[in-house]
Amino acid sequence: MAARLMVISIAAAGWLAGCAHAAKPSADAKGAAPAQPAPLGSIDKDAIRAVIQEHAPEMRSCWEKRLAADPRLHGKVAIRWVIEPDGSTSHAMPAPEATTLHDAELHACMTARIATWRFPRPKGGGVAVITYPWIFRTHDGAAAVQEPPAPSAPAGERRAEIAPDP
Repeated sequence: MAARLMVISIAAAGWLAGCAHAAKPSADAKGAAPAQPAPLGSIDKDAIRAVIQEHAPEMRSCWEKRLAADPRLHGKVAIRWVIEPDGSTSHAMPAPEATTLHDAELHACMTARIATWRFPRPKGGGVAVITYPWIFRTHDGAAAVQEPPAPSAPAGERRAEIAPDP
């Protein structure tokens, strides 16, 4: 039986939406008026990339567990989350407009891992909203890297492209 090489391309040319927009106000559990939006902070894209790369094995583990259940599993999962003023993360969830791999268990595993990550504190004391894609695929034989196309940013949102490492 031929060995199968599993490749995860963590998109180095992915997109980040740090400094993109403030968290949307929402009503509290009692239905009170929405809170004011959190102020925007900024984080260096290289610092964000370093944390994501540090945790790459966690994303790989999530995918490999799901791949055991479905060997045909492949595609892109884009996750959006908030980096809070203290560097903790919150509100991690799939970004449906940029996700092609729809697997609830994989998404749950990935968002649970991201919830434990710590980033540098955003400059300016506000929050930063990040959207980052992971591309999951398998290959028989040689590995290939697939870069996701850069999506157009929604109105009012700016995205910074990350250049691939040399």
